[in-house]
Amino acid sequence: MRDLTLEQRKQLLRLTATSGVVANLEVALVAVGVASDSQLQSALICNACKAGHSSMACHLLRPKLIAASKPAVSESLEEAAAAGLRAVWEALQHDYALHLWFPEYVIAALRGGHLELAEWLLERVLAKGPLGDGMWARLLQAAAISCDLPALESLRQRCGNKPLTCAFIDGHTAGTRILSAAAGSCTPDWQAKVEWAESKLYASLIISTGPDACAAAVACPDTEQRLAWLMGRGYHADGKAVNAAVRAGKVAALQLLLAHGLRPGASAVAAAAGKGWLDALKELRQHGVQLDADAVAREAAGCGHLPVLAWAVEELGASLQDVGLVHYAAERCNLGTLEWLHQHGCSLAARQVVRGAAQRSDMATLRWAVAELGAASLHDETLMNAAARSGRVELMAWLRERGCPWVATTLKSAAGTGCEAALEWLVEQGCPMPADGGPYTVAASNGDLATLRCLARLGCPWGPARGSGAVFEFTLSTINHSPEPLPVLRLLVELGCPVDWEAPGTHAVRAWLRAEAVKWRQQ
Repeated sequence: MRDLTLEQRKQLLRLTATSGVVANLEVALVAVGVASDSQLQSALICNACKAGHSSMACHLLRPKLIAASKPAVSESLEEAAAAGLRAVWEALQHDYALHLWFPEYVIAALRGGHLELAEWLLERVLAKGPLGDGMWARLLQAAAISCDLPALESLRQRCGNKPLTCAFIDGHTAGTRILSAAAGSCTPDWQAKVEWAESKLYASLIISTGPDACAAAVACPDTEQRLAWLMGRGYHADGKAVNAAVRAGKVAALQLLLAHGLRPGASAVAAAAGKGWLDALKELRQHGVQLDADAVAREAAGCGHLPVLAWAVEELGASLQDVGLVHYAAERCNLGTLEWLHQHGCSLAARQVVRGAAQRSDMATLRWAVAELGAASLHDETLMNAAARSGRVELMAWLRERGCPWVATTLKSAAGTGCEAALEWLVEQGCPMPADGGPYTVAASNGDLATLRCLARLGCPWGPARGSGAVFEFTLSTINHSPEPLPVLRLLVELGCPVDWEAPGTHAVRAWLRAEAVKWRQQ
């Protein structure tokens, strides 16, 4: 584990949750040395649900349900519903029924195409009380996306066959939202669902649905066919559809929309350049769309799409001396793109290039920048800090061999990344340690128990015991009285972090800490 960064250790937990083996996750949680906060817990539950592991999802959900409010668990339960994991509700319903029966989970099940689970959940939701017209409309909208027409009709009967014009979704007539959902549906009978929704609406409402329906169709694999069918029925597309087509690089659909006189916005064109959709950009140009050559070049360079960059320079006339392009290239470009720019006369700033390479842990680009742009650019303490944030010992050693300086904040940068091997190497090589306890505050904020232990083992100074800069008080000030950081606070005390227990702020939370510690042990 000592060679892994904090993010890599969290990724190990996510992969373990995906495997579905609860025992392995328990071992991994101890081994990685990370305090599991709500964000990480939600990510683990999401991975378990998407992989179809209901037992893992239940294991992770129970601690959140013990004293949680509905918002704290709703996202995770929606993931379980979207994955069709009825076993989660069956396992939890006896002890946690208060959190389980809400219409949002029915919507998630419908969107996931899990009709049986949706029906099962709906029965229990209705047992709590009737739903309003707006919520029924949202259920129908979800069914229109992922369920077939018979299921959609059956659900409408359940809600009393109320007119689709009597309810609203986000300020729009419900029927128009349901029609748009059908136009972007993933089921084979999407056309039948569109026709069904049309039969429930006035002609004026159908016409007004055109832009949203066409935009929804763009997200589907058969975009061109859907657009042709919708537009053949009188639906009018607008900028939303053509922008979506450009962003997705869907050339055939783009041809159809451009032929109807639609033109994309500048942000959509920039997004296409950033994604490397050269054919889509060429299509725009062929239809007379005015492209900002420099903007296209900047986005292409920043995202490493050399073919688009070369086209923007050679065909559109983008300037290789554009300030934005030079900045994007220096900070974000890969080696191939940088070499092309350098060969074609772009004035690259050596300092920016090496810093960007260090931040990306890109040794190949770093070596090239030093060889081609000048070694003097290595004499910059912020460069070593950038390398420390990568957690790569090889990179830091290479820079030090070439005279790159370091300062006390270098160790703090490494602590934020959470790689023990990097911290150990820095200390062994004589990197100065900050006296203010900064590395501890960074690690504590990240819930990085392994890094806290490593810093203490290496003898990093704790800093003052009292005041806004004190490690313990700083950690308390950032937690908003949540029980999640209790493992961090406990470890700080165990490691010898100086604490002024008589300080007003610290004294006020002692009773709270004791109470939360009891709850935490119960979990």
